[in-house]
Amino acid sequence: MQPVQRLFEKPQRHILGLMSGTSCDGLDMARIRIAHTGPKIDFELLNSKTVSYTAEQKKQLLQLLQSRTTSAQELSKLNFYLPHIWAEMIKRFLDENSLTNKDIDLIGSHGQTIWHEPVAGRYMDRQISSTFQLGDPSVLAQLTGIPVIGDFRTADVALGGQGAPLIPYFDWIYFTKFKRNILSVNIGGISNITLVPSSGDINAVAAFDCGPGNMLIDLAVARLFGLPYDESGNLARGGKENTDFFDILKKEDPFTPSAPPKSTGRELYGQTYLDTILQKVEPLHLGKADILYGLTKYTAYSIFENYRRFILPAYKAEAVVIGGGGAHNSFLMDLLAVYFNPGKVVSASEYGIDQDFKEAIGFAVLANETLHGTPSNIPAATGALRRAVLGKICLV
Repeated sequence: MQPVQRLFEKPQRHILGLMSGTSCDGLDMARIRIAHTGPKIDFELLNSKTVSYTAEQKKQLLQLLQSRTTSAQELSKLNFYLPHIWAEMIKRFLDENSLTNKDIDLIGSHGQTIWHEPVAGRYMDRQISSTFQLGDPSVLAQLTGIPVIGDFRTADVALGGQGAPLIPYFDWIYFTKFKRNILSVNIGGISNITLVPSSGDINAVAAFDCGPGNMLIDLAVARLFGLPYDESGNLARGGKENTDFFDILKKEDPFTPSAPPKSTGRELYGQTYLDTILQKVEPLHLGKADILYGLTKYTAYSIFENYRRFILPAYKAEAVVIGGGGAHNSFLMDLLAVYFNPGKVVSASEYGIDQDFKEAIGFAVLANETLHGTPSNIPAATGALRRAVLGKICLV
């Protein structure tokens, strides 16, 4: 384990965080310089970039994620294919910044979630929960020549936790210094929230998935308009509210009102879910923009409703800090401001974090913690039996 010891003993490390989310848009890369471990972590974002998947790559990923009958052969191939294209993206990223693989000590890779079922169900003679991220970290390590830590979620799920969200540990480290009750909201394919209390007590951190983020909006935009996303929410902004449609959305969603700990993904809010919604809404004869209006408002509603039900009784947020792709949807941001309070809702950039790369930075930080043997799940958030060191270390 000498390579690990050498990395551990360095006064600071350069770590590249990788995030490929449920929207399957591309790979987020964030290179940070980091020192120390735990609440004394000091880090700086040095370089960042998102590389989009090709139309064919995104299509194949989404088809696989939505399929219930994928073959073992296809899963195996994709498990190796993803590290190959990620390694190429990393090489271009390094070249563009006049860097080599020697300028990165470690990679923290989230992987691509292909299945997430944290609630145990009967399988043969056991009650089994599971989570599955593709993009094998050992393959990526060999292709890049850089040690990789990946597969962060499995240890928490093995301990009875949801395995998500994991970014709350990063939220706790980063936002504690502001000594305010901060509600950190990440809006990717799925939305999730973290309440970091002004006390900084990690045991008082509350975090969980809320419901759909950009996922249903993007699926609807693709279906109704033939576009990849609703830029700035302009299409939805042109629609009108329909209370009957909103009631349908609330009735068809079992997840938003359910109590934490909880996590979800495309298994629930995927194409089948959208098909059901669109079928039920047909008698209302809504315009396409009206449907987008309702779905966008429901995303804002699900975030606020989870805050109202499960956090507000104990903590009142002094700031609502938005990160992820949803922060670029100005209509969604306006709706959140109506629910929470116009003065409270701000983008993560106003707190010194690049809103587009928060999760990639977070997994770089988690990789640093794993290297130090520091537990980085928060059982109060995930429901795990205890704290655990997350991830697998893959050396070159």
